[in-house]
Amino acid sequence: MDNAMTTGQQQVRHATHRAVPTAPPQEPDQASVLVGLCERIEEVTAPLPVHRTTGAPLDARALVAEARRQAALAGDLTGLPVLVLDDLPENVLTGFLAAALAGALPLVISPSRPGESQDSVRGRVLAAGEAVGAHRIHTGGQWQNLPRPSAPVSDTADPAQTAYLQFSSGSCGPPRPLRIPHRSLGLQLRLLASTFQVGDADILGSWLPLSHDMGLIGGALLALHLRCPLLLWSPAEFMRSPRGWVNRMAEAGVTYFPVIPAGMHVTAKALATSGTRPPLRTVPVGADVLRAPVLRAFEETLPGAPVDVVRPCYGLSDATLMVTCAPAGRRWRTVPLPDGGRGPGPAALPGGSAMVSVGTPIPRHDVWIERAGRRVGEHVIGEVKVRSATRCAGPYGQPGPVSADTAVDTGDLGFMADGELVFVGRGREVIRVGGEDFLPSDVEDFVVREGYAKHGRVAAVGVTDAAAGRMVVVIEDEQAGERERRALLRTARAGGIPVSDVRFVARDQLPKTTSGKLQRLRMAAALDVGEGEPS
Repeated sequence: MDNAMTTGQQQVRHATHRAVPTAPPQEPDQASVLVGLCERIEEVTAPLPVHRTTGAPLDARALVAEARRQAALAGDLTGLPVLVLDDLPENVLTGFLAAALAGALPLVISPSRPGESQDSVRGRVLAAGEAVGAHRIHTGGQWQNLPRPSAPVSDTADPAQTAYLQFSSGSCGPPRPLRIPHRSLGLQLRLLASTFQVGDADILGSWLPLSHDMGLIGGALLALHLRCPLLLWSPAEFMRSPRGWVNRMAEAGVTYFPVIPAGMHVTAKALATSGTRPPLRTVPVGADVLRAPVLRAFEETLPGAPVDVVRPCYGLSDATLMVTCAPAGRRWRTVPLPDGGRGPGPAALPGGSAMVSVGTPIPRHDVWIERAGRRVGEHVIGEVKVRSATRCAGPYGQPGPVSADTAVDTGDLGFMADGELVFVGRGREVIRVGGEDFLPSDVEDFVVREGYAKHGRVAAVGVTDAAAGRMVVVIEDEQAGERERRALLRTARAGGIPVSDVRFVARDQLPKTTSGKLQRLRMAAALDVGEGEPS
């Protein structure tokens, strides 16, 4: 049984929860952190392996040497935004470092998706270029001009203070290009290393896209920072062969593996049938609402692993990456939703449910909950607020920089429980029906428990017609039809869930961000909803 907090532990604490002081990493200077990473790799005398899908490992020193060669060919890019795009992660990493070495502000954009047309990729490139006023792109191992010139974007921040640009996830709106300062990047890398107690004796493995902060910072750049071996795949390579991935993790001896919930679910299934067991000791998991059954299923495939092998986390691009993490030395825990989720504010299903805690704030970070602009105590659901020493400097092209003392309005919902944050969803995705609010994750869990879908293959969204809110469930299932639709509507009604309609779509048709988050608002906007009442 999960270590759920008991009712007796639910005393209200101070509204702001500060991390326990634990000798935080030394403050990094303002020099280029990315140039410093390259220099650290160049100091290594032995090959530093970067394992790929097949064949002999690459050498991180060779990647840095190629980045320096590419930087010399770039011309004067000082302070200019530059796009980086490639389907191979080693080429993305090389282009990213080359742009930084040339003094540019690199912005990695997501690689082409399976089945995506060239016109679609070109459109994304042009849109990214226009967002930051870029006119150069590193792709295919070389520098190219964008096919359509972008108008310059005026930015008031000192480009020398910015390490790179990072698009926000875009789960609840258009992605924003954020400025990530050298100071924030350097401190975040140190915090990751100290929080997870990883060093040069570890082996890191990641298939997360380098266009996403978790894959770029928590995977590739952390490996360079630690000067440790790295198993580096792309999301497409992982999805083509999850069993191949776990076999390569075992062969390479991967000990540290950052992952998103959907990826953890797929990895658990692959581990259950592969017959191999990588020596994992630290698996940070975040980027979306966490579900206890997914975490348990993953743990069950790793007998003998440390009790704290799975480390739930919460973070966001506005804070560069990580904000909270489950404490070391004990298993992750679940916490009941306050009052079964009923009462003022976001509601849950009848009878309540348990949510996974994402831990305590890491050093130099504060987290608290607000409702109607006022701080509240523990076990009250409201908007998650964050103050981060690794805060980004604000969106590129907008007034700035933003001070690290400025709180982040996350737009996320959660509550505090014994000093730990419990993330329950995104405020704009809450579904309001008949004056009552429902969390999409709770509705989706209900659908999965009743056997109508699998985790990651169902989304609950709210649609407003003539000022009236309605709930629609979208399921990836090409075989289901009217009978299954009516059965789910009846089951939902019996469970007190006001589902108005059920839609079935083909596999992999639920829109997601590059980090695997469901884009529920995008789904809601695209739905042409009709009444769907159970018979």
